[in-house]
Amino acid sequence: MTDDERFKKWGEWIIVIYEDLMNADQSRRIHNEVEAILHANPRLWRNNNSFHVWMASNYEDSILIAVRRQVDVNKQSISLARLLEEIIECPHVLSRERFIRQVIGHNLPGSEDQVNGMFDHLAGSGANHINADAVRAELCDLRAHTKGIKRYTDKRVAHFDAKGPKDSPTVLQVHAALDYIDALREKYMILLRAEKYEKPQLHDEETWKDVFREPWIP
Repeated sequence: MTDDERFKKWGEWIIVIYEDLMNADQSRRIHNEVEAILHANPRLWRNNNSFHVWMASNYEDSILIAVRRQVDVNKQSISLARLLEEIIECPHVLSRERFIRQVIGHNLPGSEDQVNGMFDHLAGSGANHINADAVRAELCDLRAHTKGIKRYTDKRVAHFDAKGPKDSPTVLQVHAALDYIDALREKYMILLRAEKYEKPQLHDEETWKDVFREPWIP
C-alpha cells in the first residue's frame, strides 16, 4: 500500500468513526431529554417503573458498546484505536506537506503561515510529520480512559462471564470516555480531512417529542 493509499484509507476510516460517535451522541441527547420530560412530570415518573428501567438499561448498554467499538483492535474492525496503531507504524504519512495540500485542495481560508500554525498546534512546532511517540501516548491515554468500561462490556454486555466484574461504570464515566474519544476524533479528522465536523442536529429536532404529546392509549 502506498502512502497516498494509506492516507486515503485513514480518511475513510475517520468518517466511519465520526458517524458511529455521532449516533452515540444522538442517543445521549434523546435519552437526556426523555429523562428530563419524565422527571418534570410527577404523574409519569415513578421509581422502578418497568419502562424507565428498560429505557435506562438499553441506553447504558448502547453507550458501553459504543465505547467498546472505538477501542477494538481486531483486524476486521474500524476503530479509533486501530487508526492510532496504524499511524504509530507510519507517522510520516501524516506529513505537513500532505496536510497543506489537503487544506489547499479544500480551498479553505487562511494564509500559509496560518495553515502551518495549525499543523504546528496539531503535530508539534516545526515537525515534518506527526510524532509517533505522541500518538502512542494518546493511545495509552485512550486505553486508560476506557479500560474499566471495556472490561465490563466484554464480561457483562457482550456475554455474561461468571467471573466478570459486578459493578458497572456509571453513565457519567461512560459519557466522559465518549467525550475524550470524540476530542481525539476531532483532531485526526482535521489532520486527515482538513475538516472539523460539527455535531449534527437531530433529523427531526422539532417533532421527535410528539410521541409524548399524543394520548395514544385512552
